[in-house]
Amino acid sequence: MSQAQISPVPSASVVVPVTNGWEATFRSLLALAERSGGVRREVIVVDNGCSDETRLALPHLEGVLAIRNERDEGFARACNQAAAAAQGDVLVFLDRDAEVGSGWLERLAMHFVDARVAAVCPGERLAGAFFAVRTSDYRDAQGLDEKSATAADDLLARLLRRDRRVELAEDVPIQMPAATATVAVPARPPVSVVVPVRDGAATLAACLQAIEGNLRPGDEVVIADGGSEDETLRHAFEFAARHHRNAKVVDHVGGVTGALRQGLGSASREVILVVHPRVSMPSGFVEGMFALLAGHASAGAVAVEVPRSGVCVLGRAEHLRAVGESSANAFFKHDGVELGRALQRVGTQLAYVPAPVGRAA
Repeated sequence: MSQAQISPVPSASVVVPVTNGWEATFRSLLALAERSGGVRREVIVVDNGCSDETRLALPHLEGVLAIRNERDEGFARACNQAAAAAQGDVLVFLDRDAEVGSGWLERLAMHFVDARVAAVCPGERLAGAFFAVRTSDYRDAQGLDEKSATAADDLLARLLRRDRRVELAEDVPIQMPAATATVAVPARPPVSVVVPVRDGAATLAACLQAIEGNLRPGDEVVIADGGSEDETLRHAFEFAARHHRNAKVVDHVGGVTGALRQGLGSASREVILVVHPRVSMPSGFVEGMFALLAGHASAGAVAVEVPRSGVCVLGRAEHLRAVGESSANAFFKHDGVELGRALQRVGTQLAYVPAPVGRAA
């Protein structure tokens, strides 16, 4: 390969067309956020006529460009819509059910360092998981034929006729679930959602409403107030009145870190989720956090960054209480570094998702 044919590692637009199945979509987006490092990227989700929670939840995600169709326009149309809005050098069309491994996107993008390569497809092992096309080639070829049942294969054929290269990629760490397998998803354990807050009336009601949509039988909510002087306590007690069996308010005049400690101590479930009052979590958020934690056998807690707000932290109660006693401020940092160190001191690890997947109110 000559020097003229070598280009830098390209940026990517990861396109995920979906039709219903919000919880699977959200788990996919969390995995993308966690495992797509090393490549400058954007994520585009095409809501192709969804009638479930997807249509309501997608607008809550920062860092994700959502395109909404009122009806199912078909795969080819969804891909063309995303391509028209994409900013990346390479378009990666990803099956929502594909299970991406760490470094998958960097491995895929490296194929496009060779400027002669127009497209990369999976081999038979990964059939249907993804296909990737250089954005300029996709647009020059006028994208997918929306009337063709074999639109992707037709596009690749057109690229080959233009003397552009199409490569097979068996080296990309992606798996597809077996079509014949029926996997039982274990029910998650009950969780105590702890919301430490001080003078958060402007956002607390929206935060609690979003939490309400994520609750399952056995869950509880602990609103830990740090001496608010606005309408925070009114919102908190109104929520507790509606959920009197599984919600409580604890009041601590010593500030928000003291309130957090008291809230952690008042939580009665074995797993705790700490949520900042500016966060409006999408439906399926708690299940997504549990799925991330399950994927890290050595981690006792998982933290997901929410832009301009901090991190939401899920972990075993004893670990989070220990950190609350020794390093409560770590829960309010944005990068997870201090929290990770604090968890190491109590004998466990932190799994950290640095990309935004929620919305700050």
